[in-house]
Amino acid sequence: MFIIIDFAKAFRIFASLLLIFFILILTTTAYAATVSRSKGKAVEIRMDSDEDFVKGDKVWIIREGKKVGRVEIVKIKQGKKAIGKILKGKAPKDAFVELIESKTAAGDTSSDTETASGGFLPDGAHFGIIFGFASNSQSLKGAIETVEMTGTSLSYKLYMDYPLSESFGVIGRFGMDNFVTKGTATNAASCEGTTACETKLNYLAGDLLARFSFGQGTLTPFAYGGIGIIHPLSKSTNALNEAKLSTETRGILGGGLYYQLSKTMFIPATLELAALMPTETQTTYSIIGSAGFGMYF
Repeated sequence: MFIIIDFAKAFRIFASLLLIFFILILTTTAYAATVSRSKGKAVEIRMDSDEDFVKGDKVWIIREGKKVGRVEIVKIKQGKKAIGKILKGKAPKDAFVELIESKTAAGDTSSDTETASGGFLPDGAHFGIIFGFASNSQSLKGAIETVEMTGTSLSYKLYMDYPLSESFGVIGRFGMDNFVTKGTATNAASCEGTTACETKLNYLAGDLLARFSFGQGTLTPFAYGGIGIIHPLSKSTNALNEAKLSTETRGILGGGLYYQLSKTMFIPATLELAALMPTETQTTYSIIGSAGFGMYF
């Protein structure tokens, strides 16, 4: 049974979700104590509207849900700013700042993330869900003519990002991909007796990607690439031979960013190209924009 989707309505829903995400980003940015700059052992902290540090306070530096440094406040400046001194670890720009509780301040071993060598362990795995909107393109070269087909579709996936180091990581994704294209042929023989050519496919999809991030902080941009395996769960087409539609492998190349909302929550957003290996008779690819919600553990 094939699922019929109103793509115009789906696009409006997707755009509304993106708007909500951006509002969350603006709200979080306005009310978060963060590191505004760091040089050597000196740190400048931008305080939020509800928090006032005082000289002598000790604070955690939080990046991607992990404690990466400990800082002592040594001076309070006008304009909701504080100057601190790094006691342990590091204080990257745009990292979150959290006041250490008194019980922690009384006897801090700083062993949460620190290794015996004085460095820090890679951040933990990130889990989440992403929703994608795809612009699809398909060129079919037959004995009579070449038919150009385009369309839009949606995807829904769970994913995990497992860091291997400060910059490198592995992303695994699993879920549903839809693929829809339509086109007009000049000869009815090209699409089973009609000039209205159409392809509608529902795929079970799994992706394995290598990720490289550029810098660290509240906004973490990254690039990625890898392969995806798609298996058709349902298929309806008059432009392709349905009997030959089976499990296929595609290449994926893209970029995106993680936006940290809190110590444990973030928003992932990506833009990618996913393409099947071209053949003499077919070229198929999708440009997919995705956004979602994730958590650190």
